[in-house]
Amino acid sequence: MLCVLLIQEDIPLPARVSGINGQFAAALYRDSVRSGNFAANCEQLTTFANALTEIDPFVRRVFESTSYAPEDCWEGLALLIGEGKLGDFDSLSDIAREVIIADKENMPKFEAARKAFAGFKPTDDVGRFLGGLCEVGRLDLFTKAKNAYFNLVKAAGNGVDVKVVSAVVRVVPGEAACA
Repeated sequence: MLCVLLIQEDIPLPARVSGINGQFAAALYRDSVRSGNFAANCEQLTTFANALTEIDPFVRRVFESTSYAPEDCWEGLALLIGEGKLGDFDSLSDIAREVIIADKENMPKFEAARKAFAGFKPTDDVGRFLGGLCEVGRLDLFTKAKNAYFNLVKAAGNGVDVKVVSAVVRVVPGEAACA
């Protein structure tokens, strides 16, 4: 089965992006323009990223390794954002048992991870974004693509990160002030 990621380039980007992570960020940006869901999409990406940092590294590896096939990525994502309990290890799919969870002893790690993602329901835009990453077997690009998306959003709003540093200088009459 051949799956082609269709990228509609009808909406100009506010900044240049490169690489595959840039392509995913651009697609999400354009979807966000069409839907008007910038705030919801940014919030969801942040929620998802925060949940990733809370989970066990063994579970998180699906989002850090480039060695997973698309079906592995889909299964890993479903294990994290699915509803309810995972159930019995033996009742899971072959991919879930053999590739993602690997051993019954790892089930508690996945149950805990599922709790970190509890209530996460992706918008259509974020769902397509995550699905696209799964389709190419590259969930490891999530963080880079998310950051590129945030840069596009910031560029569109002409926003910049700034750090304000202030110093108070006290001048005593009769003394020179140093700047």
